[in-house]
Amino acid sequence: MTFTEPHLITHGCLNCGRHFALHQVRQVHPAEHTPEGEAEVLVCPVCGSYDPVPLSEVPNAS
Repeated sequence: MTFTEPHLITHGCLNCGRHFALHQVRQVHPAEHTPEGEAEVLVCPVCGSYDPVPLSEVPNAS
């Protein structure tokens, strides 16, 4: 049996309220006017909103 590392829930969508791992919301698109030639965009995979935000740890959560 092989164990894989779980994907941490790191982002929440302000539009639909669901939570996701970074790999689920991260999209990379070609962007010719950037030095890297591409741009990273965060998009909710459920509702398509561009409002996924990083979640922060709450101290003393119970």
